[in-house]
Amino acid sequence: MTSALPARLRLAFVPALGLAMLAPPGVRASEPAAPVAAAVEPGTFFGSLPLHGCAGADALLRLDADGRYLLQSHCRATLQDLPPEHGAWSVEWNGTCVRLVADGLAGAREFAVALDDLLVLTAGSCIEPVDDPRGRSLHRALAPPAAR
Repeated sequence: MTSALPARLRLAFVPALGLAMLAPPGVRASEPAAPVAAAVEPGTFFGSLPLHGCAGADALLRLDADGRYLLQSHCRATLQDLPPEHGAWSVEWNGTCVRLVADGLAGAREFAVALDDLLVLTAGSCIEPVDDPRGRSLHRALAPPAAR
């Protein structure tokens, strides 16, 4: 089939034909692909989490654009501030999971992305459903009017 085409056309046509064969049946090349979950944007989130032996801590999480985070929290039961936590954050599983890895600590903390502005602390894995997000969710804080 390609031998009848001039060499210049063959270089352009054959790779395009190969890509067209990779598309699922019934999908035209001009149709957009299904949307992928949007990645979580850096920003500040607040809410309540179980942390460091405290069943209910008020928490403020700042996700910075450079991939670093700061988690500040206050235990309501003891009325004590917990030590601030610094580390690296990333978005995983096609934008459905935010993973926090604290500096100098083993393990990670994962949040399922329920909405662009809602993170829910998972019990084990981001892909497992969260039965009850109360007491384990963080909501995006609105930016001050001057920053918007």
